[in-house]
Amino acid sequence: TGFYSGDEVIFNLYYKLGKNLSSLNDLRVVIDLHDAFGRKIMLVNQNVSPPYNVKNKSGCFRCTVPKLPLSSGKYYLTIFIMQVSPLKHIDTIENFGCINIENGDFFGSGMIDEWPEMILVDQAWEHIE
Repeated sequence: TGFYSGDEVIFNLYYKLGKNLSSLNDLRVVIDLHDAFGRKIMLVNQNVSPPYNVKNKSGCFRCTVPKLPLSSGKYYLTIFIMQVSPLKHIDTIENFGCINIENGDFFGSGMIDEWPEMILVDQAWEHIE
């Protein structure tokens, strides 16, 4: 899958509970993006909202990143699902996919930014005298 720096990216993580489970409560979902050397580059953590209570056998966790802060490169994805209370590991899917990112106009300057495998930061500058 290909994206450009600054694109909106939506991660849809579909799940299906095992036969012996009817629900799960207090879940947190984490998406870890890392490079080909296994270095963690970016973490998308569901801690910014309340834990999920899953009551249906199947569904989807959706995470929207409004402005992808990564420059060109290939990034691999790992998913972690854990229960908060009591703290318990539910599932991990390592290297379940990868995304290819091309340099884009992240800063809205009209120019393509040429920074390989870097994190881009939305920012505001001013000159004060």
